[in-house]
Amino acid sequence: MDEFTVRTDLDQHFLIDNRMVEILVKTAEITTDDVVLEIGCGRGAITEELVKTRGRIMGTEVDKRFFGLLEKLPIELLKENALNVLKKRCEITKVIGNIPFQITEPLMHALCVSRNIINAVLILPKTFSVRIEQNQIFSAFFDMELIEDVPRDAFEPKPRGASAIMKLVKKKEVDKTFVIRKIYLQREKKLGNALRDGLIDYLRAKGKKMTKKEAMDWIEKCCLDEKLLEIEVKRMILDDYRKISLEIEMIVKNI
Repeated sequence: MDEFTVRTDLDQHFLIDNRMVEILVKTAEITTDDVVLEIGCGRGAITEELVKTRGRIMGTEVDKRFFGLLEKLPIELLKENALNVLKKRCEITKVIGNIPFQITEPLMHALCVSRNIINAVLILPKTFSVRIEQNQIFSAFFDMELIEDVPRDAFEPKPRGASAIMKLVKKKEVDKTFVIRKIYLQREKKLGNALRDGLIDYLRAKGKKMTKKEAMDWIEKCCLDEKLLEIEVKRMILDDYRKISLEIEMIVKNI
């Protein structure tokens, strides 16, 4: 087998457009303080551009055919799934990559729970890049900017659909999205308790105080179903987040 034969089981679409590579790396704004993870190094086109920056570069790849090529570059090569790496390597500050489209949604969830990631610059399916902006969870964690459309002939082989370079910057604002973020990160709690603690943390971040009883009083004023408040956060679906978002907005405006 030719070392560059595309493996469809790994959803490989190699980026071959140098201009797109340069835009991808430049958008990440890498500094000497950054630990950068490239997801799916493949043939190394993006990797070679990354090593010209001032950051510490890590890269994941699971296709053994590219190990020899990548081991020649000054990076820390991690021969495992990127989602596993993100769980273990909390020093990562930025993520970049022409990612396998099949991991897009689980990757977004992994980025949400990461502690130190400042931004991610990813090539995503155009349809998904539009959808995540409307997602109550992802939009709570990230400010999103569509940087540039990527033509199909920028890849080998050409993907079926359109793609785009998307920049995701981790939010720090103390607003209604702050409460959503706090709820999402309390995976083992029931929604009612996670919402209560999220409101208390929101007021604390504002330099104010709120007791558990006061928080529960505000929650009782909402129109949220009691059954919904009893659901564990990890079992919540996107529609549940839509339901609570408007109620949180009302509380935040009035407390």
